[in-house]
Amino acid sequence: MILLSTWNGARYLPEQLTSLLSQEYNGQLSVLIRDDGSQDDTGQIIEQMNDGRGEVLWGKNLGAKGSYLALLAEAYRRKPDFIAFADQDDLWLPGKLLRAADALSRVNGPALFIPLAPVLFYMCGLFYRKFIENFNLLNKVCRNIMVNYVI
Repeated sequence: MILLSTWNGARYLPEQLTSLLSQEYNGQLSVLIRDDGSQDDTGQIIEQMNDGRGEVLWGKNLGAKGSYLALLAEAYRRKPDFIAFADQDDLWLPGKLLRAADALSRVNGPALFIPLAPVLFYMCGLFYRKFIENFNLLNKVCRNIMVNYVI
């Protein structure tokens, strides 16, 4: 299940939804979208492009964090095999979801897949060092295994 929160993202959505809905996946691909009270054409674009694999939750403006927490709560209720997060301006390269699912399928137990993590953390400098310093604690607390994958 791909989770997507939108807010006034009409200019990004056509290309983004095309990239999400064209992902290959060995299972049922679904996109759970929560619109955070958009005032532009976001809703119309979502409705026009929905090919049946998308479900939209319409809501009042909660902000990015609140909107994703609402999506997570709904996803938890549905018990999907996996959850993938997409920002409203993301474009996914072909095969991204398939590679992520393949990498995660090799891990026994809960896991976290972060594409391009080493590159992004390196570019963030201090954040990268702090992340590495706290990774063992983070891993123990979350009991997640981080699988780094660079496209």
